[in-house]
Amino acid sequence: MYARTTSPRPRSEPMFTADPAMIESLEARTLLAVDLVGAFINSSPHSLAPGEDFSAAMVVNNDGSDAAPGFGLQMRLSTDSVWGNSDDVVLGDVDRPAGLAAFSSTSIVRMFTIPDGTAPGTYFLAFSVDPTGAISESNESNNIYFTSSQLVTVTEGGGGDVDLDVFGNGQEILDGAISPSADNHTSFGDVDIGQTLDRTFTLFNDGAGTLQILSVSISGFNDLDFVIVGTSTFSLGAGQQASITIRFSPLAEGIRVASIQIDTNDTNDGTGDPSEFSFAISGLGHEDDGTPVQPEIEIRGNGQVITDGDVTSNLSDHTAFGRIRLDNAAQTRTYTVFNTGDSALLISGIDVVGRNADQFVVLDQIDSIAPGESATFRVRFDPSSQGAKIANIRLFSNDADEADYNFRIKGNGAINGGVGDGVGDIGVLGNGLAIMNGDTSPRGLDHTSFGRVRQDDQTRTRTYTIVNSGSGTLGIDSISIFGRDASNFVVLDSVTSVAAGESATFRVRFDPDGLGNRRANVQIDSNDSDDSAYTFRVRGNGTNNGPGSGEGEITVAGLMLIQDGDTTPSVPEGTNFGRVNVDQSRTRTFTITNSGSGVLNLVGPFVQITGNGAARFTILEMPDTSLAAGESTTFVVQFNPLAGGLRRAMVEIHSSDADESIFNFDIMGRGRLV
Repeated sequence: MYARTTSPRPRSEPMFTADPAMIESLEARTLLAVDLVGAFINSSPHSLAPGEDFSAAMVVNNDGSDAAPGFGLQMRLSTDSVWGNSDDVVLGDVDRPAGLAAFSSTSIVRMFTIPDGTAPGTYFLAFSVDPTGAISESNESNNIYFTSSQLVTVTEGGGGDVDLDVFGNGQEILDGAISPSADNHTSFGDVDIGQTLDRTFTLFNDGAGTLQILSVSISGFNDLDFVIVGTSTFSLGAGQQASITIRFSPLAEGIRVASIQIDTNDTNDGTGDPSEFSFAISGLGHEDDGTPVQPEIEIRGNGQVITDGDVTSNLSDHTAFGRIRLDNAAQTRTYTVFNTGDSALLISGIDVVGRNADQFVVLDQIDSIAPGESATFRVRFDPSSQGAKIANIRLFSNDADEADYNFRIKGNGAINGGVGDGVGDIGVLGNGLAIMNGDTSPRGLDHTSFGRVRQDDQTRTRTYTIVNSGSGTLGIDSISIFGRDASNFVVLDSVTSVAAGESATFRVRFDPDGLGNRRANVQIDSNDSDDSAYTFRVRGNGTNNGPGSGEGEITVAGLMLIQDGDTTPSVPEGTNFGRVNVDQSRTRTFTITNSGSGVLNLVGPFVQITGNGAARFTILEMPDTSLAAGESTTFVVQFNPLAGGLRRAMVEIHSSDADESIFNFDIMGRGRLV
């Protein structure tokens, strides 16, 4: 790694060749006596894989006689000696808001990451001072520097696998899907020629690396009838998501079909080449014949259509609530209202009427539903006496022929027997945190992410808790694993039932059979009335240096991640304590995490505060001194000013980290006289 140093300003390395047109335009401005130049101060070569971090140390000099205002820097990889070519790989930007005094230097140390998708090869490491040309300088041609001796070799692999999932209307769209559906919004429905309809699709990175969306394109028979709205190239970190919008604007009558292609750096297809995720879309164009556009209502329960005027209550569409015990064993059903028309569906009210209307309660109201969209409402059955209870749901809207949409619901009040003995209500916890039914975003906090595990001889086991918050016994039929990499996960325990108000645990073991991202789904089948198949996604990464091997790697965060060598305290990071009244104090908590694959040990003096203002900062709580891979600990710093004015200091954390053995960052606070 590049080491931080206080060496004087070396100037011996050759410069990048800048674009002459850029230089000419810059020289046309009024020049100040500011001259920002820079040089790297370490020439050690590096071999890095995409996704791996490294530290770079830079010296920026102001050789001019005027002070420079705040400026920025940009770091890049380049295969040649010209800045700005298509071969450049941007590594990141660094801000120096404090500027730089005349005839002075500053040393800047920052962490950078080799982006996923960077082609293997040898690169020059280069940076530009004031890359946007925001500062007028006496010499604009010496801002761009590279060092031929500091070559970076980018190897194949690394950074973790990436995995693209696509959702429409909250439902997953499978790669290669050829049958558009209104349920997942791949079918746009009827749209008049000259009108448009937008659909938004969510892209989710279910992998451990950075997913690059290289392009989104439309092809097929009627590709001109669809257009991509907004940006379609971006990057997604592990567990992140973003959306794309597709607009349907039919050019002719009849069915219009096309295909969406999303090009990414997902290479899980085994070819090693960039992957193309594709799915079909369609819409129906028709000529506007002067007939007014209008909404069209449809209601479903449990995914089944409930027709207007239905009087045959049954369990399959959730219009029957079953037998419910009288003493606080209420049952709730959820119904979905769709607008399949081409104008807004306005809903003026949802009511319960009929013989036993007082036994049912509508929990939600809906105001309006846009064309092609849907919304839900819930009805609770809470019987006060034995026997059959019958009522009707009435939904009033501006639908032309179903303005009063109604259907019958039924339940039975019971003292004992069947579901009437009480209703089990399932919930699942991981690491003490709730895991929602249908969760598709594994994370370490709730233990749905198993992290990096060595594939040859290591496993990792997670424990999950099933909680029954209902008033009856929760019967568990099975706990199983399904999905793409189900063979890499195994359920170690069986649970058959959980009494009301009680909980039970089961364990899942991750045993990767190869390298890279592995994912599957846990499914708990039970007698819960509305979560009978409770599912959540789990994920892990097979690696060659997982638990039990490798080195510790220090990561530090305040309110957000803090970089080693950070000299610009900020309130968002928690390194700026702000204004504090004299003789009062303010504390900040900082978290040390071992993000490596081996043990991280803190070594004496562990954590200390140095610098001119160190006396005004105190470590109230020291951290633990040994952290296993993935573990965290905290320490607390207090700022206690005795006089007005700014106080600065530096926090130093001493550890066994191979390249950041003294992790340091600046802190500051300002005393305020009352």
